[in-house]
Amino acid sequence: MCYNGTAFVFAAETLDQVDAWQPGEREAFLAWVKRVLLPASAIKNRNNNWACWGIMASLASNRILQREKAFTQDVQRLKQILDAQIEPDGSMPHELKRGKKSLWYTYFGLAPLSAAVEMVRNASEEDLFSYEPPSEGSLRDAISFFYEKGIKDQSSWPVKVDDPVDASGKHGVFLFAMGRIYQNPEWMAVAEHPTWRDRGGLAWICPSLLQPAPSRSP
Repeated sequence: MCYNGTAFVFAAETLDQVDAWQPGEREAFLAWVKRVLLPASAIKNRNNNWACWGIMASLASNRILQREKAFTQDVQRLKQILDAQIEPDGSMPHELKRGKKSLWYTYFGLAPLSAAVEMVRNASEEDLFSYEPPSEGSLRDAISFFYEKGIKDQSSWPVKVDDPVDASGKHGVFLFAMGRIYQNPEWMAVAEHPTWRDRGGLAWICPSLLQPAPSRSP
């Protein structure tokens, strides 16, 4: 539910912009968010990528429900997740434990984690793309680790993996978005245009069309 249910919220926010709801539809959707998506987001208190998907879903739910206090609490939880899951060298130990699937799961944690940061940036003045957690492992460090060791030179990944690089799908879409935000042309160049994510968790969907702005922070 957190993987793809959040995409419904993104779609609903788009409908809000063009006033496309029929009478009663928006109220019914918000009731669904309260009844289904928000409870599912309780996995934000777990470890590894579960927490990443959960915090993204919780932020999306609380934003569209206009629960400002809960949203602010989620921002603090997001900072805790960034601190707990990323090492100073940028590795994500919970995902490296996955062995042969560790490259996939590192991506699968970073995609919603970065989307959650983007949500906070869009809803407030806080830009966590440059946040330096007490652990000293930042989101940028994690993305750099993923790109340098998992995409650019997969032979340097800490464990042997069986995931091929997916330049036109999941990896390309994610790195294109991060390249836009961090102004890194090398990350953007991984993608084959148009960048479109079609399955497996809709965090970043089509950033070559809906291009995120560069980070406001140095």
